[in-house]
Amino acid sequence: MTVIAQEKIEKLHKDNDLLEDHPFMGRSIDGYDENLRILLSRPCVIIYDFDGEVVEILHVVEGRTNYIETILDDY
Repeated sequence: MTVIAQEKIEKLHKDNDLLEDHPFMGRSIDGYDENLRILLSRPCVIIYDFDGEVVEILHVVEGRTNYIETILDDY
């Protein structure tokens, strides 16, 4: 595994741990269910659901792509 890949993975793990303690640190997404939230974890984006008790990671995508819109079309 490259150093860059390892750094991305470590950043995602760190942000995931933060979400467990601070689920509202991500922002809600206008026009979607208020439980659906998004967190920038550069260069990735974490799309997750928070039902008031549990954080469920739904997707992790590269932030420089249009995959976010495609994924959100399913919600």
